[in-house]
Amino acid sequence: MNTVADQNIPQQEPMIPTEERTNYIENQRDIETPEFRPSDSQTSDRSTDVMRIFAIDCCPHVVTALSEAPNAQLISVSSQDNEKLTPAGQAVSLIVVGISRFPVRRMFISELRRMYPETPMLLLRKQHLEGAGEKNEEVMGEFLLSSQATEKDLETIRTVRALLPIDPCSCMEKPQNSEIVKDAIKVISSQFSDADLNLEKVADQLPVSAAQLSRILNHEVGISFRQLLQQTRIEEAKRMLSTHKYSIKQVAYSVGFSDSHYFSRCFKKVTGYKASEFTDRVSSL
Repeated sequence: MNTVADQNIPQQEPMIPTEERTNYIENQRDIETPEFRPSDSQTSDRSTDVMRIFAIDCCPHVVTALSEAPNAQLISVSSQDNEKLTPAGQAVSLIVVGISRFPVRRMFISELRRMYPETPMLLLRKQHLEGAGEKNEEVMGEFLLSSQATEKDLETIRTVRALLPIDPCSCMEKPQNSEIVKDAIKVISSQFSDADLNLEKVADQLPVSAAQLSRILNHEVGISFRQLLQQTRIEEAKRMLSTHKYSIKQVAYSVGFSDSHYFSRCFKKVTGYKASEFTDRVSSL
């Protein structure tokens, strides 16, 4: 169970113009990232003075600000780089997730928590300042702790919290197609139980073609329509399974899967657990 610590901020979605975003992504790829080879135990390495901060989807401006933390070692990666996201060796003191440009990215958080169940997290968000003149925005965030939080975790949070707020940069401008993405998510969220729901049906309800919607999701959001639909269905399946009122087959059909075996494979792929294991895990909490 996660608890939210400090910094209650209204969530807003930032953005980068397409051309600028392309340059930003290329720059992110050019950032030399330390090889991430973890030890088996995360808690053993936390006793050292090094504060390893795993910065995911953070722009160079934010990475620079975080590097001001004493003894900080920044590891900057993209959420689309699954190989570098996977735990492999060294303990991580804190995971910082950059400002979400599109609402889709929040589905990624649950997967990240599954991979790093005990590591504190900081979710950055843009906050609007009323009556602040030219400086009307700043970067704040909320911390997430595991139920096994240690004093070292709290010390890490106190240290990083002192760096907030962070001044905004051009990377936080509203994306050009953010409204299209939001509308697409609304359609999917209301119709995912339809087993025949597809890209064309969703696009028919938006002011874009199926090809345009596919391009926006793949190239700007970084997720395919199929992945988005699947993640939406699995999130609802998790909610239903946690109630213990439905069988796995009932859940599968309710969330839009016509084949319960395919549902089971998708559930394992997204969550890392079999549906039956997830149910048992929830029961033990």
